[in-house]
Amino acid sequence: MVLGVVFALTSQVQGQVVVINEVMSDNSHGVTDEDGDHSDWIELFNPSQTTVGLEGKWLSDDPDDLQKWPIPAAELEPGQFLTVFASGKDRHDGELHTNFGINSRGETVLLSEDDGTTLDVVAVLEVRENASFGRLPDGGDWRSLDNASFAASNHENDVIVCSHNSGFYDESIALVLESFMGDDVHYTLDGTIPSMESPIFTDAMVLSNPDEHPNVFSNIRTNPESNWRYHPEWRAPQSPVDKAHVIRFRSFRGGVPTTSVFTRTFFVDEDIHEKYTVPVVSLVANPQDLFSDSLGIYVPGDLYDDESEDWTTNYLQRGRAWEREVHVAFFDQEGQLNLTQNAGVRIHGSASRSLPQKSLRLYARGEYGPRHFDHALLPNKPHDSYKRMLLSAPIWPDAFLKDFMALEVVRGMDFECQGGQEVVLFINGEYWGVHYLRERIDEHFVAAEHGMAADSVVVFSPQSWENPIPEYWAFIEMLDGMDMESASSYEWVKRVIDIDSYLEYMVAQLFMANYDWPANNQKIWKPTHQDGLMRWILYDLSWAFEGVEYNMFEHATETENMGWPNFPETTFLFRKLMEHDTFRGDFQSAFTSKLQGQFNRTTTLGKAEKLKRRVAPEINRHAARWGFPQDSATWSRDVDAAIHEFLNDRPCVIETQLAEFLEVPAVEFSCEGDLDELDFDLGPNPNTGTFAIFNRGDETILGTVELYNGKGQLVYERGSVFVYPGLRKEISLGVLPPGVYVLLLKTTDFQKAFKVAIVNN
Repeated sequence: MVLGVVFALTSQVQGQVVVINEVMSDNSHGVTDEDGDHSDWIELFNPSQTTVGLEGKWLSDDPDDLQKWPIPAAELEPGQFLTVFASGKDRHDGELHTNFGINSRGETVLLSEDDGTTLDVVAVLEVRENASFGRLPDGGDWRSLDNASFAASNHENDVIVCSHNSGFYDESIALVLESFMGDDVHYTLDGTIPSMESPIFTDAMVLSNPDEHPNVFSNIRTNPESNWRYHPEWRAPQSPVDKAHVIRFRSFRGGVPTTSVFTRTFFVDEDIHEKYTVPVVSLVANPQDLFSDSLGIYVPGDLYDDESEDWTTNYLQRGRAWEREVHVAFFDQEGQLNLTQNAGVRIHGSASRSLPQKSLRLYARGEYGPRHFDHALLPNKPHDSYKRMLLSAPIWPDAFLKDFMALEVVRGMDFECQGGQEVVLFINGEYWGVHYLRERIDEHFVAAEHGMAADSVVVFSPQSWENPIPEYWAFIEMLDGMDMESASSYEWVKRVIDIDSYLEYMVAQLFMANYDWPANNQKIWKPTHQDGLMRWILYDLSWAFEGVEYNMFEHATETENMGWPNFPETTFLFRKLMEHDTFRGDFQSAFTSKLQGQFNRTTTLGKAEKLKRRVAPEINRHAARWGFPQDSATWSRDVDAAIHEFLNDRPCVIETQLAEFLEVPAVEFSCEGDLDELDFDLGPNPNTGTFAIFNRGDETILGTVELYNGKGQLVYERGSVFVYPGLRKEISLGVLPPGVYVLLLKTTDFQKAFKVAIVNN
């Protein structure tokens, strides 16, 4: 029987059983109904040995309304199927259609009697497009089925039972794969999709620590040897990188697949639960899709032209043609598997694509698996579901934390910005270094932030070459002809843009000295309805912390430069609004308020140090994988010099620049005096050349340590010494002769001398 053929009317056969046997909740290109639509469907099955009557039975998707759609009177013979389209079309004659549909993300389907007795119920899980959720064997346990069987037996499917789930294991495991239907299970260990030519799994496979296995994918060059413009250059790791076991498996019957491809990742190490200090992401893909010359998205490939390398290479290509299927597994900091599913992957970024380590964009699509990444992946966001994610690679040799740290400094201000989480990435079982997991900026990002539908949002870039929406340029053109000293003009502006949000957005960009802006890295969003206000999105601050003395007020009001990063077209809006007294005053108030509060250096330095500590244990391992940074100590000094010193000194610098920009004698903020009450001491003393500075006060200490011998000669110096409130900083002087020395701790506003006695070990 096909297409819900109506059975002859008959009286109900009492006391017999019928069950829901299969549900299709995401029919994108499978069976069509009589209207040519790809409607979802529900299959009923009689597993008994006697005929079952259907009169008086109901289908529903609502536990509170069991009698939603009556099943027409009919009989099901033993072993017979009846399929009803769940289309919402509500038809009882000819082709059968319920008066409800089924959510593609899964929902409950119920079969009940007239008296309210529930005969069968199934909580349909989300499955990939055109796969179904059904019983195997027919009438048995519920499974995700890759071969949907409309009005027919589910036996053309299989289920593979795997003895171990993906995870962290502190001792060797014996992996066993068993086919539920007795089919042959073929497997691979390198990310390749299993085929009939792949080995057949027979006996248990013992998996032990794989770290010393030879590097494979880590040895593949990921940018051209002649790539001189973007540094650092690619180099192969000089020693084995950390590894995980990756196994992919699939069952076949008579040369035909009876399951989709399953993927598992196993980390095996006696110290695995202490090994990584941040969550771990495992990506597994067909190696050809990532690294082959013809298809590989991560390599220069066949498209590389050494005479035009900035515009050619595989990894510079964009769009769906350069999206590949990948399996994603996310393990939290305790090693628990939080998410595992297939998705799409592309290379992400602009110039950064040419770096050896590349950023990746992940797409949750029904054709691969679930349509969303359903887990609370980012601790600084309240969401438990995401549509598109990024694995952002650090841009070296910069201080690496710039973008991520800048966003944490400004988080909570009145504009949208990405959440983030430090992770370490493995690709096909090989360590791929530190990345930042974060949201992609698009309509789905805004929809999640504001509880809106994605199709009710438009996100655009105001840069002229990216074709912003017509409303934006209409707004700019209208503004160009306005007298901004007029109150009515300003009121009109406030009906087009969210002025409070824009004020805080500008304060953040200017304070953080984001050089690669505003001619780049601007995004704006608005609701699609006519009265929706434009709001700015802060993102990509990898060029922030440009320099503590850099004058961003001049940068953001540039009128002469005709190119990147601040040609007049992109500075126009801010310049025009500054002509209005109310905006000017509100801008001053917003800036001074942030300097007094959120941009207070104790607050910002505390956030910076917290982030630095979270990722610091991974730096040496990352350096060994990619050849940069040089080592953890060098990285730490770079972070202190590029970021910590900026955050410490920026408030004092920008106080003066802000007053000059506004042409006022002073602003309501003073950076002076907040380090006058330092409370710290040193110990142990005497010592053998190693001691600690203890900060017992409420303010962060940032300064330089100098050590002088008895002759007044400088014998040791260390800059960028940070000691946070309530914490200590260890100082190791190296090998020095025993004696009494003078240690001088110097900060911007304060200095103090100690006598230090060094004794023999």
